[in-house]
Amino acid sequence: MGDKWLFVQTYDEANEGSSMYDIFDTNGEFIGRTELEGYQVKFKGDRVYCLKQKESGYKELIVYQMIWD
Repeated sequence: MGDKWLFVQTYDEANEGSSMYDIFDTNGEFIGRTELEGYQVKFKGDRVYCLKQKESGYKELIVYQMIWD
């Protein structure tokens, strides 16, 4: 992915265990907003890795692939 995107965690209310992120392009223009689930969120290339802990104590890794139209 040649484009760079900036994800900024907001203080807007999200579902429990999730965080809201504003997304900006390389020109600083607002692209959109997304809710990502998990208490640790990491970005690498076109992937977003979210670590979530279930009520049972089991840790789940959720991987999203970003596809931009």
